Amino acid sequence: MGLAESAHAEKFSKKHPRRAEVNRNVRREKKEINRDEKSGKITKQQADADRANLKNVKNQEHADVKANGGSLTKDQQKADNQALRNNQNQINQQVQGNSQPSN
Repeated sequence: MGLAESAHAEKFSKKHPRRAEVNRNVRREKKEINRDEKSGKITKQQADADRANLKNVKNQEHADVKANGGSLTKDQQKADNQALRNNQNQINQQVQGNSQPSN
């Protein structure tokens, strides 16, 4: 693959609809983690763990894209979005757990 073809593949990959959806979901979760941490709904340690989970999803997405020449397969997209949903559920449990009144 020539330099021009490589640049084109990278440009395509950033605009690929399945990849764009995963990236949009990662950005949304990052914003939510930051908002919840800032408002005190989750602790810094919880936020750091949640960010680490997001980084793992992003690293997997990058590996998948690299393996596929610039795009995600439907199965990879599904797996990445499931990992993001799991992270979102964990964040929700943290928020609920931190808001429970102590007896």
